[in-house]
Amino acid sequence: MIPLYLPESKKKKGKLLGKLLDLATGLAFLGSFFQDHLGNFFKGKSYGKNPEPLLFVPDKPAEEETDNKFFNRYIKPSDKDYEKGKLNRFFVKDIPSGKCAELDKNAYIKQQKENKPYRKFYKCEWNVTGLLDDTTIKGYSTEGIKSKNAKIAAEAEKALPGISNLLNNPSQFTKATLIQNSQGKITSQEDVAGANSIENLQAKIGQFVLEGTDIPYLGLYHIHPMLGPMAGPKHLRAVHPKLDYVGQNDNKPQALINQQNYAINQSITETDNTVDGGTLRRSSY
Repeated sequence: MIPLYLPESKKKKGKLLGKLLDLATGLAFLGSFFQDHLGNFFKGKSYGKNPEPLLFVPDKPAEEETDNKFFNRYIKPSDKDYEKGKLNRFFVKDIPSGKCAELDKNAYIKQQKENKPYRKFYKCEWNVTGLLDDTTIKGYSTEGIKSKNAKIAAEAEKALPGISNLLNNPSQFTKATLIQNSQGKITSQEDVAGANSIENLQAKIGQFVLEGTDIPYLGLYHIHPMLGPMAGPKHLRAVHPKLDYVGQNDNKPQALINQQNYAINQSITETDNTVDGGTLRRSSY
């Protein structure tokens, strides 16, 4: 707990070798301030009921006036990044200047260890593999890379204002892929999009029963691409029951018809076995 009174003998005095920043605005603070015996700075001339803290940014040594470490590093995704579908990206912001820069992993770790109080760091995962745009194929929907990365950039901007200037291209580093499924059949990303679960569906009276029983099911359900309709709004790792469709075939939901076709064919597009460009990788699909 901060004491309400600090004796003059406990206040640190002397020349301030740096600047103070208002934590609420990030701007330089030019008003009255004091420093306690622990080295913390506060607004005002003495403690009040709720003293407002200030951020002290020390003057940079002469050798840091032209900090050669603070510039954008060229980042290139590796084959492993494309295989995983995501790229780790690392950023740093110089608070006094407001400048943001992208670093490689080694530079990021090294600068963090330097523990400079006027530097702030941020790390994010950037999508690099998949469909570029939001796509709906025969009832199956998937969010594209551009939408996913735009959300990532928006979250990064909240944490590190100014970083959006470096994340202004949501399709940066992206690479389309072809996928080879477990049967050796080459499929496209559209097929993978078609394999996504459809979620938050509402069962109607007379449509479903719990698998292997006569117990009606009337709650929310989802359609898994290979397992079919299942109880619950979305697919979970926890055990949840499958559903049997017992309604009239002419009233069968189109999404369920699409899933059954997909489960049989494991493809919704005709595909030539000739691969031209792209990256071939194995998948569980």
